[in-house]
Amino acid sequence: MKWTGRLVALISCLFIVAVGWYWFRGLEQPAPPRPPVRLAVIEWPGFFHIYVAKEKRFFEQEGVQVDLVLCRDNPEMNRLLETAEIDAASGVLSDMIFLSARGTPIRVVYVTDFSDSADVILACSMVKTPAALKGKVIGFEALNSFSHIFVLDFIKRNGIRETDVIFNLVPAMKVLDELEAGSISAGHTWEPVTSKGLARGYHVIGTAGDSLGIITDMVGFRDDVVQSRPDQVQAVVTALLRAQEYCLQHPEETIKIAAAFLKTSQDSLRTAYPGVHHATRDDNLRAFKRSSSPTSLFTSGKYMIKHFYNTGQVGPDIRLERILDGSFVQGAKIGNNP
Repeated sequence: MKWTGRLVALISCLFIVAVGWYWFRGLEQPAPPRPPVRLAVIEWPGFFHIYVAKEKRFFEQEGVQVDLVLCRDNPEMNRLLETAEIDAASGVLSDMIFLSARGTPIRVVYVTDFSDSADVILACSMVKTPAALKGKVIGFEALNSFSHIFVLDFIKRNGIRETDVIFNLVPAMKVLDELEAGSISAGHTWEPVTSKGLARGYHVIGTAGDSLGIITDMVGFRDDVVQSRPDQVQAVVTALLRAQEYCLQHPEETIKIAAAFLKTSQDSLRTAYPGVHHATRDDNLRAFKRSSSPTSLFTSGKYMIKHFYNTGQVGPDIRLERILDGSFVQGAKIGNNP
């Protein structure tokens, strides 16, 4: 009887402790919801799989909410990155380097594509070859932009000095207008301007594919986001790699989803989509490795830093190792990759 009483008392104590513990847990404040990742995009064939990742819920399947912010152009995305109105942007390597040098540390975590025939130098009929550009006006988007670097690389590869041509700042979507007006003889542009220009008798005298890697598109996150929310960054990269695989297997569905997202015709996007080399996981792994390949981010990045340094835009302390981060591609678990 004595032991029975002790056992009852012990059970009662344990019951009271258990009830108290559950009651105390009920008083705990729930963890605040994680903020969504705000990812900026523009209309670009290399970014179609990002639109698909949103539509097909690849992001949600990886446990991250992503809000896509559609911007007019790269400069708008860069401004939003600088002011922390977005967490990440789908842009070009040169912009990511330039932003980092200007005091907005960026971490490049994923390569979307390498431009091939998508970026072109569109010329008038009098400029039949690159050599004919001497003494003529050629347009690019902005000083120290990826467009500027592409045009400089183009004329250099064709034996033309900067002093042999006249440069004019022309937005890519205005190149055809300026050609028609006779204010430029050639200019850097892309779809839908390219197709419209070809239909009006203008022709292409150079593409990014002539120097593959000179225009590399990617996703870059603000460094503070990478440090504070690495799990969300990993989820975004994994979702994008999965979406890329899906899109390469379903190109027509990709075009349909992209057209709906961008509110444009499928025909124009169908022409643009093959104009870039869509980067797979293997392409990404190679891109983040040091090598002499033109598609290595270290190779193209070094070329761009040299340009910025020679023009006084960056100091000698800029380091690609602080900008390029391939760990999230390596950490992505997709398909048969462990």
